[in-house]
Amino acid sequence: AHHQAQLHRLSTSRQGRAILQILGHPTEHLPPIPPPPPPWDGVPRIEVRPIPRNMDPDRNKTR
Repeated sequence: AHHQAQLHRLSTSRQGRAILQILGHPTEHLPPIPPPPPPWDGVPRIEVRPIPRNMDPDRNKTR
């Protein structure tokens, strides 16, 4: 079980597949490795409206 887990882990990266080839394991039948998502996809987006200028409650009583 441990050996199979290591083979699976190594088959999920280009470097791991190179190690498998060095060790004599076939890697031609494995599916292609998908490109990693961009790092900004994991960052949550929030929209913040700017704070209005000249909003002093003592100077602008009408606002």
